[in-house]
Amino acid sequence: MHTIKLDIPDDNDYTLLLKLLHRLGIKTKPDGREEMNGNGKKMAYALKKLAKAGGIHSIDNPAEWERQNRKDRNLP
Repeated sequence: MHTIKLDIPDDNDYTLLLKLLHRLGIKTKPDGREEMNGNGKKMAYALKKLAKAGGIHSIDNPAEWERQNRKDRNLP
């Protein structure tokens, strides 16, 4: 087995290369960029929304804020 480490600054090139490697059946180890799909994008959106509201200092009652904002499950 051979290992190659690449530094790819352009996200589009990175995505294209990943697709090619997967198509060729070459295994890859994620470097964190894949996490920007799905939940990563949701987290980025939530953090931007929080920052626009004034950051965590704008939350008077964190437990109440979480109850109002968590949609994935009911909180006590």
